[in-house]
Amino acid sequence: MSLPADDRNWAGEAERLRAGLLRLKGALHDRVTGLFSWHLYVDQLASHADHGRLGVLALEFPTLAAMEAARGFELSDRILREAAQALQACRGRELPEAALLALDGAHGDSFLVFVPEPADAERPAARLAELAARIGAVLERHLAAANGHRPRLECTVGEALVSPAPAARFERRLHQAISEAHGAGRRGAERRDDARGAEARAIL
Repeated sequence: MSLPADDRNWAGEAERLRAGLLRLKGALHDRVTGLFSWHLYVDQLASHADHGRLGVLALEFPTLAAMEAARGFELSDRILREAAQALQACRGRELPEAALLALDGAHGDSFLVFVPEPADAERPAARLAELAARIGAVLERHLAAANGHRPRLECTVGEALVSPAPAARFERRLHQAISEAHGAGRRGAERRDDARGAEARAIL
């Protein structure tokens, strides 16, 4: 027995929407790391932010692009896969179980970790900075242990908070926090390089 025309039209439209959603989800999925771009989680992150603050950690590998240009994408893929696995292993240990891991853009080479913070949490900025330092150290140790014959790869980790602001659009606040976290990580790397330079000059 065939469906009435209206029902067939509705079923066809539902199938087209489902196919479109699957294509969109596929476009935001990275096959190397198994992670999705943060854009897929905006609604979920907004729900977290409604109930408190949302911490953002941005993890980058400043020399990865040069390494890939010199030694090929297979090595970069392996490093990113190992980094994603190390971050996943941090959940329930260094990271809370509720932490959400994502890429900064589809097929990107930097990671984002979103950490829900209760509204009444004390010293949220200081706690997040301490967490960033721990995660950076864990990731560098993991990559060093899996190093083999490849060059040493440093990781920068910056942090920012998305605080409640009902009058401001959440998507823009989130984007701003991601940019702030990346900036904090780069400034931290610059300070580390300056300190190493000063130490080398002192030795000489």
